[in-house]
Formats: sequence, C-alpha cells, structure tokens
Amino acid sequence: MSLDEGVRRLSEGVNRMGGITEGIAELSGSLQQLGEGSLQLSQGSGTLLKGLQTSEKGSGDLTAASGSLIDAAGKLQNGSDQLLQGIGKADQKNEIEQVMDEIGADKDDQTARAFNRTFTLAAVILLAASVIGWFTDRRTNKIAS
Repeated sequence: MSLDEGVRRLSEGVNRMGGITEGIAELSGSLQQLGEGSLQLSQGSGTLLKGLQTSEKGSGDLTAASGSLIDAAGKLQNGSDQLLQGIGKADQKNEIEQVMDEIGADKDDQTARAFNRTFTLAAVILLAASVIGWFTDRRTNKIAS
C-alpha cells in the first residue's frame, strides 16, 4: 500500500468518523428530546392522575348530592300534598262558615216570624176577650139602705 492510498483511506475514515460524529450528535439531540418528552409525559400522567382523583371525589359528591335532591324532592311533594289538603280544608271551612251564617240568619228570621205570629194571635185573643168582656160585665144593683 502506498502512502497516498493510506492517506486517502485515512481521509475517508476521518470523513466517515465525521458522519458518525454527526450521527452521534443527532442521536444525542434525539435522546435529549426523548428525555424531555418522557418528562412531559410523566408530568401529564401526574396531572391526569390528579384530575381522575378529583373527578372520582366529585363523582362521590355528585352521587351524595343527587340522593339529597331526591330526598328533598320527596319532601317537597309531600309538602305540596299537605298544602293542597290545607287549602281544601280552608275552603271547606269558609264554605261551612258561610252555610252556618245562612242557617243562623234563617233561624233568626223564622224565630222572629214565630214570635210575631204568637204576639199577633195573643193580641187578637185579647182584643176579642176585651170586647166580650164589656158585654159580660154585671151591673150591680144598689141596695137601698
């Protein structure tokens, strides 16, 4: 082998080494990007885990709140039923009071009519008895003394 050929081979080897160096530099950059991506993936996984835990807690709270809402809806329905019954009873009370007032007024009218008839009948009997009484008076004869 000649010196020229050895230099040429050495030059080719150095050129190849430069390509290897560039490849190693690219590989190093790629590894650094891969490391950064892995770090971001790890951080994202942590954030996702926290979000899932928060979601699980929120789901439990939502379930409890749903139960409370269902209970409250039942109580509200019961209260509405009682309110309707109360309104019905109040309306019945008003109707009963109105009927009782009408009955009282009718009773007072009939009682007044009965007394009027009684007093009218008594007045007619008294008047008739007074007239008859004048005719039934006895005259007393004066005895001479």
